[in-house]
Amino acid sequence: AISSKGTRNGDNFDEQTNAQILKCIQELEADGGTPNPTASSDINGRWRLLYTTRPGTSSPVQRAFTGVESFSIFQDVSLEKNGAEPQVNNVVVFGDKGELKVEARAVTDSLPLKGFVPRQGQGLPLLGKSSNEPPKGPNTRVDFQFTRAGFDFGPLKFPYPVPFRLLNDEAKGWLDITYLSSTVRIARGNKGTLFILKKEPGDGGDKEPEINDKLGVLGLIESNPDANLSAEILGLVKERPSEDMLEFLEGEWKLKWTSQGETASGIQKFATGFDNFQVISRSGCACCSPRPLNRLENVAKFLPFLILRAQALISQDEEEESKFNVNITGASLNIGSLRIPAPIKGQGWLEVLYVDEDIRVSKGSKGSLFVHTRSNLL
Repeated sequence: AISSKGTRNGDNFDEQTNAQILKCIQELEADGGTPNPTASSDINGRWRLLYTTRPGTSSPVQRAFTGVESFSIFQDVSLEKNGAEPQVNNVVVFGDKGELKVEARAVTDSLPLKGFVPRQGQGLPLLGKSSNEPPKGPNTRVDFQFTRAGFDFGPLKFPYPVPFRLLNDEAKGWLDITYLSSTVRIARGNKGTLFILKKEPGDGGDKEPEINDKLGVLGLIESNPDANLSAEILGLVKERPSEDMLEFLEGEWKLKWTSQGETASGIQKFATGFDNFQVISRSGCACCSPRPLNRLENVAKFLPFLILRAQALISQDEEEESKFNVNITGASLNIGSLRIPAPIKGQGWLEVLYVDEDIRVSKGSKGSLFVHTRSNLL
């Protein structure tokens, strides 16, 4: 629901969708996730803003930046006891043109700052109304004070025209961490704003298994992350896998790279922009041997509580052993414990161009090319 709308702003959702999202948030906040979140290493790293509310009490500057969907918004959190100044920095990325970074000194129960006084007043109405409510518990609140900000457009750099040092209490605020895991964070700010953020890859999220890149395809992708590498990847594949090698297909795979064909469905193009998995398995009586690979499930994981699942039956082609005919039999959008059937059905095929213990390269019937790696994250 959050990602499928192509927006991060709660006021752009219909009432029913917002109600479903807020119900899931309440369930997660009731659980709390990682204990003592502001003292946990899980909180450190770069976080991408996925969803936010924009109440009338929030900062007008914040509402302006979060309202521009073409901007990517991140929060860099560093609350480590390594002698460096704890910081919570907000970063607005203007595509490939540049960014605005707003830096803030952070204070928590486990990282106190001598002489620091948290925000006291409600503030000027023009800048939003701040709450004076106490934290829900120990090690759940990050107090902060903005220190400086600036625009960076490569060779052109200039400061953000706000004198934070002169604003005193207006330059301060707080964030209550109401849910934290290694990949998702829910926070509520002092001006009534709700935030859902997802940790960026490489910043301490779930650990994937080590991959042996015998084919050399991952190195190619990492060296050219934004390029269309279809020809180069196909050039690495020398011959189709043997029947014995196809046994490696069974199990869980995570999508690492794709080039979507022009005729690929809109939902496929959209879903592959998120954490995307494919599980290939066998069904039937264990006493019946050999059991063929006959089931496939595609899983698009937008958030831990927002997952699209599509189930399919597969059968090995009689003429080409590396090709599998695919019949999508049903799908559902799972929002927490709520399961909503999705009208996704169809037929096609999947051709395996290369597979070993860790890497899989395959081609779909609508012209898409996929690179998957072995996974254990579902």
